Amino acid sequence: MQRRDDIVVGPEELMVLRGVFDATSNEIVSEYDTSPTSIEIARIRWANEVLSARHGISDPAMIKAVVLHRMVKWRRESRVAL
Repeated sequence: MQRRDDIVVGPEELMVLRGVFDATSNEIVSEYDTSPTSIEIARIRWANEVLSARHGISDPAMIKAVVLHRMVKWRRESRVAL
């Protein structure tokens, strides 16, 4: 994941991204244990992936699909690393 400190999001795009995040964050959080730290890590990772995936994609369903794919890949890689 590439870090970007210069993210600028307009009001309409922010509403779309927030909708994607809110509608799907429970799917992501359910993959983690129930500790507050684990859940917060999942939510932060998810939010960063939503912001990253939005470039060039305007369809919320497509953003969700891209982010879910990235999260599954990251979880698999994390499990192997542990």
